[in-house]
Amino acid sequence: MSSRRVPFERLCRFLAVSTTLAVGACDDDSLPIAETRYRVAFSLEETTGPVGALQIEVTYRGNGNGGWEGAGGSVGCRWIVQASLHACNDKRGGELSCAIVDTGGFAGPTPLMECDFVATSDAVTAEDFKVKVVDASAPDLSPIDVEVTANVAKLTLASTTTTADPDNPPTEYTVTFEMSPYRTELDVIDALQVEIVANGARGAWIGSGAAVDCTWLVDDDLAVCTKQSNSTLECAIVNTVGFAIPSPFLECGFVSSDPVVDESDFAAFITDVSTTSGAVSDAYRVDAVSVIPR
Repeated sequence: MSSRRVPFERLCRFLAVSTTLAVGACDDDSLPIAETRYRVAFSLEETTGPVGALQIEVTYRGNGNGGWEGAGGSVGCRWIVQASLHACNDKRGGELSCAIVDTGGFAGPTPLMECDFVATSDAVTAEDFKVKVVDASAPDLSPIDVEVTANVAKLTLASTTTTADPDNPPTEYTVTFEMSPYRTELDVIDALQVEIVANGARGAWIGSGAAVDCTWLVDDDLAVCTKQSNSTLECAIVNTVGFAIPSPFLECGFVSSDPVVDESDFAAFITDVSTTSGAVSDAYRVDAVSVIPR
């Protein structure tokens, strides 16, 4: 099977769904599906003593298609409980894995964290999430029994947009992304799909849907970016001639009231790629290489 043809066909389907333009080469009449954003809050129920380490797995079991905002270790979760170490990882199968360690211990009842979830259903409830405690122990490492519960709230448009503050007006930035190989050789890309996440700065990508403020810096036969949420973009490009890397290939507008916004506030994940050499996606990376105020 050709390593180039499969990504090209997948990208065509993505492009057809992500824009209302007529795309004859893709032969797909699908239209974008409306999505609703939710905030899922997780709490540790009452405990008989302090908890030193806790690991949970959360699985979405609802009827509507949905997923956690962000990707991998940049999933859109914010810890509330104070601890020495904590992390969450989206396994991209609807399953979220989170762990927290604190040598001093923390006791329940207490809020643990909150995560953003996006679904095509407008009736997501706490019952749609199964929370499994994988491991729990006291600060002395002895095993303990604990319970973690979920609560769901639908986010309104007002709660997901940047709020104007006359004393701290937001700044618009142009964020430029570059694709490069992990090895030193040059390569030519003829199809690419990438997910871009603002995982450090508070703010939003400028624009909405397929009208998000993004400009391609390389030639294309077909290309589109769609704003999935304030923090997440899905972008894809097909170029039958190809464009050489390493090279800047995309710039997008971002607005934030944070005092400092830089390249470390953005992460990118390649979800599909097709190259003239036939190399696989993990041979490449996409990084934010400049963040310039407008």
